[in-house]
This record gives sequence, C-alpha cells and structure tokens, in this order.
Amino acid sequence: MPSEFKMKRTEKRSKILIYYYGHVGDTLVAYPAFRMIRNNYPDSELILLNYYATKHPLQIELFQNDDLFSEIHLLSEAETKIQFYLKFFKICLKHRYERIFFFTFSESIPKVLSLAALILQFKKLTLSLYTKDDWEPIWKVYIKDLKKHGLCSSDDIFEFPLTDAELELAGNAAASLRKDQKLPIIAFGIGGKKPACLWRIENYIKVINSMKQNMDFIPVYSGGPSDREAANELIKACGGVFLQDTDCKSLRESMAFFKNCYCYIGNDTGTAHLASEAGIKCVILYSAQCLPEQAWYPVGDGHLFIRKDISCAGCRKPVCPKGEFSPCMDLIKPEEIIEKLIPWLQKLS
Repeated sequence: MPSEFKMKRTEKRSKILIYYYGHVGDTLVAYPAFRMIRNNYPDSELILLNYYATKHPLQIELFQNDDLFSEIHLLSEAETKIQFYLKFFKICLKHRYERIFFFTFSESIPKVLSLAALILQFKKLTLSLYTKDDWEPIWKVYIKDLKKHGLCSSDDIFEFPLTDAELELAGNAAASLRKDQKLPIIAFGIGGKKPACLWRIENYIKVINSMKQNMDFIPVYSGGPSDREAANELIKACGGVFLQDTDCKSLRESMAFFKNCYCYIGNDTGTAHLASEAGIKCVILYSAQCLPEQAWYPVGDGHLFIRKDISCAGCRKPVCPKGEFSPCMDLIKPEEIIEKLIPWLQKLS
C-alpha cells in the first residue's frame, strides 16, 4: 500500500488538511465530521492525513469510489520518530492550507501538532481532542467541536455514499442466501483485532440457537480470514454462512450487505461501525478496557450496548493479561444476552 493515495485535484482550489488517528472504526466515527467539513467548504480540496497503528491500513478501502478527499497520506506507527516527523512536516508544508482540522484521542499527537503549529505558523487550526472527561461518543464530540468553530451540521453528514454497483452486488448476495424463503438475515460480528474484546464462540452458539426458538432467520458471520475457523464452528452448530464466502468481501461491500440485514449482534470492532453506518440497529458487546464506556458507541440511535464493569476497567490493553478471554467479557453471560435480546428484537419488528 503506497504511503500516498492521490485522486484528481485542481491546483487553483484552496486546500484544507484533515488529520485523524485510527483504523476502520476510528474512520467511521470521524466520517460524519469529514462530511460536515466538506459541506461547509464545498469549493475547497480536502487532504487527509491518517496516522494508524495496525499492520495494514484497511481503512483506506472506505474512501474508494468516494471523491471526498483529493489526496490521502498515511503515517504508520511502525515508522521511527524521525521518519514520522519528516513525513508529518513534509505533508504540512506541501500546500498553503486554508484551514487545518485535527481529530484525535491520543494525547501524544497534539505535542507534535503544537510543535508544527509553532514552526509552520498555522493560522487557522481547529483541534478536536477527545478526553476521558467528555463522557459521550467520540463522533458526537467531533461534531460538537466543529459547531463551536462555526461550522453548520445537517442530516446528510450521516449518509455513507455507497455506489449503485456495491448496493446491487450486496442485494444479489442477500437474495442468494434467502432464496425463496424471504427470511431476515442477522449479522453476527465474531471477530476483532483486539483479543481482549472477543466473546467466546460457544456463547454465540447458545445465543443463536436460543434465538432460533423464537424466530426464523439466516445467520451471517462477519470477520476476517483469521475468523474462518470460528465461522466454520458456528456454521456447523447453527447453520448460516461466513460473509467472506459471499461476493461481499471489501469493507464497502460488507457495509452494503449489512443494509440487507435485520440487525447486527457482535463484538466491539470495526464491523459494528460498518453495520451502524449501514443504518441497521446493533447489539454490541463491550469489554471494559476503554473508559469512558460511551466513547466507542457507533453512529445512530436505538442500539443495545452491553458491558460489565470490573476493577481493572480502563486498562486499554488489547490483549488481556488475565487469560485468553478477558474476565470482563466472560462476565457477559449468554442468558443475559438472550433475556435482553427478545424484547429488543420485538421493538425492531
């Protein structure tokens, strides 16, 4: 993956630089803010600077078939500090920016920003720094901060622009699964890049089989290639299909597929944010590793969030040192999920 992704740009247009930290979920919680900036600066070019910590920058897939940004630059956490500073300042110096927006929840990056602002004499710098004192979803804080700086919001900032081809592909994949049964499809998010946020597969088996006693549906298991073994175990026990075995394999195609689903039930991972952006309601199981607990709530209302508090809450450790499955996730019992799911599902119908 190249460090710079370019789309067509017009040199005469003014330039706006947008920085944010993160991967798939981080991108989707920031996306309404990106659209809000676009709406307020329709005649400017938006240039994105994305600092990420994962092995592969899969989040860039989300900007394909979308003319939101004229340039996308990537900064990897794997780079040395010298490499990071050189690339950071090179991008900041590349254009004379009309305005610069920074969205972050990492307190180390504003130090770099402060140095850059001092050296490069940024005139119009808007910083949205999420802190533990905010106690509301990150996406709401970003939008609130933009409003404080005079930007206007509108309902269309929450609309993710999928193409007709992506929607048709997903519709055909869903129809192929349903065949003539016309049963609802329920997506189950069984994977995630943080082991501390995973729920045991045997728990999902109990929940799905119990749900099938109350309603007929087709389970679809979403996750990456590393989740195939778990998906196969679920298919054997509960039926259904692994989303990776359909024609919808990319992030955008998966989001388009979720538009054909009744709801999403699963781990706190980027997939949950794909589902919420698709406009369906979600049941999300949260570990206690992050505080405040509302920080990573996805865009939208009507979701069901389940989380258990524990003495080590807020540890922020992607791998729990207390075992393969974190105690805070094991405190979430299948029986509790089933008890809460039934009335929640009835409200959706």
